[in-house]
Amino acid sequence: MGAQRRVRCVQAVGDLARAVLQALLSFTDDGDDETEVRALFDFLRADAVAHS
Repeated sequence: MGAQRRVRCVQAVGDLARAVLQALLSFTDDGDDETEVRALFDFLRADAVAHS
């Protein structure tokens, strides 16, 4: 794979990750318990690693 293609792939993954994070955060409010939001992200991260 060429260097330019690798860069585009990395950028695409970063863009996707950013979009997913924005979507997840859209379900949270300023009044949400920060501990519960962090627990959700920890769960999602562990689940993603388990399925990768």
